[in-house]
Amino acid sequence: MVWLERTLGSISLAPVRYRNILAKNSPIQKITTYELPDQSFESVADLSVAIRGSFQAGKIFQIYSNHDGCGSDRLALVSRYKAISEALERWAWRETKSKFQQYSGGLTSSGYACFPSWTSTQARARAFDEAVERILLGLFALRRLRSRELKLGPNLLSQMFGRLSFQQIRCWIVGENTFSQGLIVLQGIVNASSSHSCYGFASHADHGVALQQASVELYRNARVLERHQSEVAVSPQLCAERRLLYFSSAQGIKTFDDLILANVRQEKVLNPPCVDKIIEGPWSKWSHVHRVLFELPPEVLDDSRDDVFWF
Repeated sequence: MVWLERTLGSISLAPVRYRNILAKNSPIQKITTYELPDQSFESVADLSVAIRGSFQAGKIFQIYSNHDGCGSDRLALVSRYKAISEALERWAWRETKSKFQQYSGGLTSSGYACFPSWTSTQARARAFDEAVERILLGLFALRRLRSRELKLGPNLLSQMFGRLSFQQIRCWIVGENTFSQGLIVLQGIVNASSSHSCYGFASHADHGVALQQASVELYRNARVLERHQSEVAVSPQLCAERRLLYFSSAQGIKTFDDLILANVRQEKVLNPPCVDKIIEGPWSKWSHVHRVLFELPPEVLDDSRDDVFWF
């Protein structure tokens, strides 16, 4: 019966489970969809005032979006479903993160995933990939993992990155000896003489899927940086935004190059996850949420440092 559970867990029931997501007393207050220049779509979703009001006010993003969920896809409706799932995931994180504060990285959103299916199989698979991404990225940032550059052919570059105005796209797989699926890291370089660069990263057993996911993140970060440069400059307070800006700069690009060229004699062994469980709560009426967490190195969580490649 394992095959049946996996099959049921991989089929999205978003059209059914999310059909009344905007009704009165439902968790989502608003969904907005935009068409992007490459003719794909991006949607953003906001949790209801009642849910948002139950959380203690935190720091506000100054560069990234402050929406609760964001989703991208070639189909507008699918982008909306993804945004809803991310908003429900964010709700679950805010409600339950304190239960994991004994673990390094337990208060972060690392390793949460949401998927509206019959079983939690797909939510768990996505949570696992997210957790692997975050731990491998952290170990890479501390020069504990090797990287290997992947050469992307011109047809693939045109197909996947034609929408991006970069002179060069470089790609590496990181930590494949530590964990077989490794981590895909992309770097987009504006031009040869520019001090501007941005990044995307993802982990999946299928490297083609990881590459596609990393390209979406690269595209988002590129648009965020472009918007930031075109508006009145701000000095962000949140660590993730400061690191995004640092690694887009000439100094940050040099730091990244040093990571790529680091002589790692022995790679870090990946310990089993400290958390691997279904996250139950009021969001379960609409979707499954699962969390997987590998304890993160404390150094990557040090928000006084901008030069750590973990954001």
